[in-house]
Amino acid sequence: MAGRIEANPFNVLIIGNAGREDAYAWKIRKSRRVNDIFVAPGNGGTDRWGKNLDIGDTEVEMAVSFAKNPQNNIGLVILGNDASVAAGLANALNEEGFQNVFGPTKEAGVIESSKIEAIKLMRQMNIPHPPSEFYYSADEALAAVRKPDWNKTVMKADGLCLGKGVSLANTAEEAEEFIRNVMIKKIFKEAGNAIIMQEREFGPEASVFAFCDGKIVVPIPVIPHDYKSAYDNGEGPNTGGMGAFTMTPDYLVSSEELVWINGNILQPMVDVLKEKGYPYKGILYAGLIKTKGGLKCLNLMLEVVTLKLRFYCLALNRT
Repeated sequence: MAGRIEANPFNVLIIGNAGREDAYAWKIRKSRRVNDIFVAPGNGGTDRWGKNLDIGDTEVEMAVSFAKNPQNNIGLVILGNDASVAAGLANALNEEGFQNVFGPTKEAGVIESSKIEAIKLMRQMNIPHPPSEFYYSADEALAAVRKPDWNKTVMKADGLCLGKGVSLANTAEEAEEFIRNVMIKKIFKEAGNAIIMQEREFGPEASVFAFCDGKIVVPIPVIPHDYKSAYDNGEGPNTGGMGAFTMTPDYLVSSEELVWINGNILQPMVDVLKEKGYPYKGILYAGLIKTKGGLKCLNLMLEVVTLKLRFYCLALNRT
């Protein structure tokens, strides 16, 4: 199938089962170029806009078979979550000649599936980010937090944890508890085979999204901000997101700063992935913090893991 979407009406297949898939389906339903929408597996919201399928988000062979079936007339596949990316669904579709896939390949998705690999790429491209150290064993990590000069730090599990693999450790005891849970008890399974300790930065945070076609990056000029702490006043454990609001232009990130973010954070990441042979296609997310020393990138990820509420809020203006 060619990379260009034809003018004739076609059907769309959306992969995932969260709020963002509902937002995708709702918006796509408004297009006169789309006949039917299928969501695999979907949820109670998505069936308002299309048909839910009994296909899991990691059942690659079944999804490819459905997309290839001429009777289904699928002209576009949207990967809505990290699981489908990590499972290599885009790769499998591309191998079958299906090029109209909105979502990155498994290789390009490494910036989501491994925070360590994402940080290594940020270092390579001189993308400003907090100083970070990597630990591959619990003994090594525990020894680090028991040093006299250890200070408050941000602890992160390396792999996919549905937005819950982060802890703001204020004491060595809290840091040790995180290490034991993640690396010894394996509460996140293989995602906890390694952890990152980052220097804690302070300042207002913002989320920047951009559309990418593998070469060009187009930032979305609407900057959402979400709240991850479980309790009020920024207290309690980290969650996948408790709520969000979308800021007006220039509220926190000015138009000039958005240009700087594009040139110094977003485009360099897309460039290095392209150089490695893994062109990034889909939505790229940058979690930023505005410090006294300037903007820094806390994480660069796919849209499809930490953005359940944030991207949904961008699309939710239905009034």
